[in-house]
Amino acid sequence: MDDRALIRRIGKGDEHAFRILADRYRRPLYNFFLRSGASIEDSEDLLQQLFMKLVGGSYEVREDASFKTYIYRVAANLLIDHMRRSRRADFVDFDSLYGDGETGGARAPAPLPDEEAEASELRERYAAALETLPAPWRAVLELRVTAEMSYKEIAESTGLTVGAVESILFRARERLSGILGEFRAGGAGR
Repeated sequence: MDDRALIRRIGKGDEHAFRILADRYRRPLYNFFLRSGASIEDSEDLLQQLFMKLVGGSYEVREDASFKTYIYRVAANLLIDHMRRSRRADFVDFDSLYGDGETGGARAPAPLPDEEAEASELRERYAAALETLPAPWRAVLELRVTAEMSYKEIAESTGLTVGAVESILFRARERLSGILGEFRAGGAGR
C-alpha cells in the first residue's frame, strides 16, 4: 500500500495504517537524525516527537507533493530546532552505524589491521568534520546522502530554493573536503 493510501486510512483513525507507515520510515529517519549529529538518545526522542506530530497533525494528501518530502521536512525542522537549542557537539559512534551494516547476506572479508585503523580514523575525522557544519547544512547534506532525495525534494522539504540547496551542498562538501583532504587522495572521500 502506498503512503497516500495509508495517510487516507490514518485520517479515518486506522491505527494499523499508522503502524505500517511508522515502520516504513522509522529506520531511515532514525539514521537521518544520527548521521546529522544527534546522539542516540536524542535521535530516539526526535523520532518520537516526529511521530507524535504526525498523530496530532493532519497531512493533507496533495497530488504535487510526496509524503516522503513532507516527513523529511518535519524531521529536518525538528533536528535544526534541536541543534539550535542544545548547541552541543555530540559525536556519533560511526563504528556502530557503519561497522556492522547490512550487506544482503554477503560479508566483506575482514579488513587488514592497517585498513581498519585508517577506516576508524576516517570515521572519527568525518564525525568531527560534520560537527563543524552549521545544523542546516548537516540537515541538507543528510537529506541528500541518507534519504537519497533529489535537490527538488530537499528544497520542498526545507522550504529552500533548489539554488539554495545546491549552494549549501556545494559549501558543505567543500568544507568536508578541505578537512578530509588527505583521505581524498586515497579514494575514501566523496
